[in-house]
Amino acid sequence: MVEGTRGVSFVRMERAWFLALAIVGCGWCSTANATVDVVVETKTFHVAGGGPRVDVNMAIIAGSALISTNQAGFMQARVQVLTLVEADGAIKAFAKTEVLGPERLDSVQYDLVHQEVFDLAPGDYTLSIELRDLNSDDTTATRYSAPLAVGIMPPGISVSEVLFAERIVPAGEGVPGKYGYQVVPLLSDYFPSTINALEFYAEVYN
Repeated sequence: MVEGTRGVSFVRMERAWFLALAIVGCGWCSTANATVDVVVETKTFHVAGGGPRVDVNMAIIAGSALISTNQAGFMQARVQVLTLVEADGAIKAFAKTEVLGPERLDSVQYDLVHQEVFDLAPGDYTLSIELRDLNSDDTTATRYSAPLAVGIMPPGISVSEVLFAERIVPAGEGVPGKYGYQVVPLLSDYFPSTINALEFYAEVYN
């Protein structure tokens, strides 16, 4: 069964060069022809009474996507993101989202953090992401591909993967979250001096 999903996007408050300095455990994708640079990581959690749930977190690097005047007269970045999860030649889950940057009157840009969430059965998959800058005349896409292994919940007490967070805030009505909270991923192992507290999200099972 092919399933779509509803993603959620955030504005990262730090500049892109913080992300670019050091990336460990994340995928980095940049091409000479494409204008969009992206950092990707995945985290797997387990739903109570259900199966694995995979967060696909990505950060579109500030300055790599063009900004243009929108219909309201504001400067804004617009990137189309297509996310596919495949196994045995078949699409198991997908999402196609237009990621919008903040509306601004100046040309200052920030990283755009986007997240897709998929409920997947345990197994081996291929994760593919395609990004297109909708403000650019160049239709060349940035493509990312990596294996994705989804495991089962181990018996006994266990702890999920740890998701570093830029901020954790109460989730608004209708906004996807984790047990009432919105966790904005921090896709970097470099912590600038502006970060004076390290926030993270993890789950304990059984």
